[in-house]
Amino acid sequence: MKIHAAVGAALALSFAALAFAAPATAQETAPPPPPPPPAGEAATEEGRALLERAVKAHGGEALLKLKTLKAVGKGELTTPEAQGGLKVPLDVVTLTAAAPGRTRLDAETVFGPVTFAVPGKGVPAWYSLAGSVSDLPGTAATLTDPLAVLRAAASPSAGVTVRAFPVETGVTTPEGVALKAFEVTDTTAASAAGKPGKARVYVEAETGRMRRVDIQAGGAETVTLLSAYRTVGGVVVPTALQLRQKDREGLSLTFATVELDVAVDEKAFDRPAPPASAPAATTGGAPPAAPGGA
Repeated sequence: MKIHAAVGAALALSFAALAFAAPATAQETAPPPPPPPPAGEAATEEGRALLERAVKAHGGEALLKLKTLKAVGKGELTTPEAQGGLKVPLDVVTLTAAAPGRTRLDAETVFGPVTFAVPGKGVPAWYSLAGSVSDLPGTAATLTDPLAVLRAAASPSAGVTVRAFPVETGVTTPEGVALKAFEVTDTTAASAAGKPGKARVYVEAETGRMRRVDIQAGGAETVTLLSAYRTVGGVVVPTALQLRQKDREGLSLTFATVELDVAVDEKAFDRPAPPASAPAATTGGAPPAAPGGA
């Protein structure tokens, strides 16, 4: 049971920034932290331009109107060094995402089925392992797929600011493609109350396609690297994802199939109800009749 707890904890940490995609190439490395963002209207104008270009690069209106997504594939989880740095295969992975901000991942592992879910709307996220249901870290409750960052930032009612963020000279993708970056900051009351509300998005300078998303929440940063893009139903989606925390690889996924705007059970993201309790023992009243009558 100890190994189950270790794997569950590692999966919970890894799930904090899941997206609909799969692992980046093994040689892909995260760029070093960039310098602080510039101030002034120029940074805001450039940031909005980068956002608009990224939205267009990923499908424009088709992306903004996307309601649901279902992807099926496989992956691998690397547990933290404290848990032995184990490589845990995820034999069959099904990822379901639905607006606004709901995500569910189902995976088959050697330890049995695992499920993670972010219900959205401020409802606590949860995961199920070996039949036991537990809470996910609080920071996971507002995190969804990387393309959702674009959809949220582009919404007129999103309550966010967008600013250009400088990328250090020489920072490129593994293929040598130059990158630009913008930062999306939540300005709503939820963010002011200490909730997760900041994402940094790196896009290819020429195409506008996302290659990295950094999400800062609860004093920690989760990095998601994206690659292997495919056009599905007019939306350009990454079919490779590699998730890292503190420069350590945590999760990689590879999806063979991606479907958009499929029917999704609205209850799929709800936390399972606890098993019904056994009927309470009867107290008081007349004693049961003796076998065979009085």
